[in-house]
Amino acid sequence: MKTMPSPAVLDLARADLLVHPAVRAWSQLHPARIEPYGIEVLKQKNKSAIYRLIGVGPRGSAVIAKRCLTETASVECRIYKEVLPLLTVSSLYCFGLVEDGDPEFRWLFIEDAGREPYCLQLAEHRELFSRWLGLLHANGARLATIRLPERGPSHYLDHLRCARSRVIGSLANPALNADDVSLLEDVAAQCDFVASKWDQVEECCGGIFRRPIPPA
Repeated sequence: MKTMPSPAVLDLARADLLVHPAVRAWSQLHPARIEPYGIEVLKQKNKSAIYRLIGVGPRGSAVIAKRCLTETASVECRIYKEVLPLLTVSSLYCFGLVEDGDPEFRWLFIEDAGREPYCLQLAEHRELFSRWLGLLHANGARLATIRLPERGPSHYLDHLRCARSRVIGSLANPALNADDVSLLEDVAAQCDFVASKWDQVEECCGGIFRRPIPPA
């Protein structure tokens, strides 16, 4: 069974904890406790970061701080606050959304789900996840008043075209050998083939319930 790596704990002095970007963003929600006992790094990339702020939540619980793109954070926050509370599924509490110093990003704060990761190899985990996902989709189909981004066939066609464009743009990379270029050309050709059959994709999706998007 694959084990999950332990999160990295930031070795920071008390003063440094208070000036950490995640803690400063958390303070804007005016919580009862601002200073964490510690900060764990769950994910850290150029365009996203996830931290566990230890001890700042209700009754000394941890809070998850997610720095992500504004659009992503806004949609996720809306799902936590407007969609999940209306469904008969368990869900995490969302403390709120905070602006980042960079307008391209936002901070999202949610309840910590605990330290036990989902394990695909465990039948119990698979069963619980499948049941939760089934309830989510079965009950969520009736929600027609929540304004969420359109995710129909046209959305995924845009992704397909974007992927093809990036593949074609990589063909001139001097680090690629002839086999690499040939493989990318095959990928681009497959993208073209799928796009040429997109009317069939739209036809297959035609009978699926589509939630109308209310006006802004």
